[in-house]
Amino acid sequence: MTTKAVDVERARVRCVQMRLFPARPRQVCQAIRLNWMAALYLRDAGWLSFDPESVSELDEAQEAELTFLGSLVVAGTDGSMLEYLLRGLRKPYQYRIDEMFYDWRNQQWRLLPELGNVDGEEFLREWLDELVEQEDERQIRQIEKLASEALQFLHQQEHEESVDDSVLDIRSSRRPRIHKP
Repeated sequence: MTTKAVDVERARVRCVQMRLFPARPRQVCQAIRLNWMAALYLRDAGWLSFDPESVSELDEAQEAELTFLGSLVVAGTDGSMLEYLLRGLRKPYQYRIDEMFYDWRNQQWRLLPELGNVDGEEFLREWLDELVEQEDERQIRQIEKLASEALQFLHQQEHEESVDDSVLDIRSSRRPRIHKP
């Protein structure tokens, strides 16, 4: 398993527990707009690890699995494409779809970055390395332009703040002084 594949395993539901208000298979299908017959096809084709017809309430892992696979089908994925997309992932496919995405360029699933843990400089450096490797000068120039505009904006803000401070200093020095008797 590659490092990226191991990372994606962190999106897997590990602790199987019942919910206070468990979802029913048909409710999950309705929520993601999956036709009930398509859910049964996922079972019959061996994609689902459980039978949605015989389970009245879903635990967290089953709900994640039906949501993950069902969302791919709703997006227009047929059986052969589903097989292609799921290569590299382990069955049962009990992944939290809101924690991962398919990286089409690298043909693999990846974790979505946690916003609190993103090192902006590291992210930008990796992205620029990829762009250099792809020789994508147009995109690099666009980033350069955006960075330049951002710096100009910051410098303009600093200038306006210093002008505002100067005006306040001038105004405060012109205030008449009231002497108390």
